[in-house]
Amino acid sequence: MANRVLIGNRATGGYGLYVSKDGDNVLTDDGLLFDSRTGTGWGIATYGEDSFDTWNEADHTITHNLGYNPLVAIRWSHTITDGKSTEVYSPCWMEHYANTWPIDKFYRGGLRWYHTSVNAIVVQNQATTWAQGLIYYGYVIFREPDFTGGRGI
Repeated sequence: MANRVLIGNRATGGYGLYVSKDGDNVLTDDGLLFDSRTGTGWGIATYGEDSFDTWNEADHTITHNLGYNPLVAIRWSHTITDGKSTEVYSPCWMEHYANTWPIDKFYRGGLRWYHTSVNAIVVQNQATTWAQGLIYYGYVIFREPDFTGGRGI
């Protein structure tokens, strides 16, 4: 049976409270379930980035297979320069009315996400026109259960 819990000095981390994953050895394996040095102790289940290239692109489903609704952080941007966002927004969307002759029309922009099941989230592009449609986003899905009621951090 592997060592699972250590309170004290760990050779590869110093003093703290450490808990290993099932089947791992807390003394030698780096994939810890809990590490008090992280401050919050939120382990990362998965992370990534993607983009919506057109305003009418289908929703993106991100499968995590955790079996519960995890804590999620998502940020998005319209602009990438030299591989970096020049503006960053939390999940939000807005709607405005354009009073332009000959057509009056509602326009939407932004991004939203939600838990679609206990094993996946869905990310939606809320834009309704090409000019507002290009959205880049990055996400982190934590192992911590969602304590925000689906709002994320």
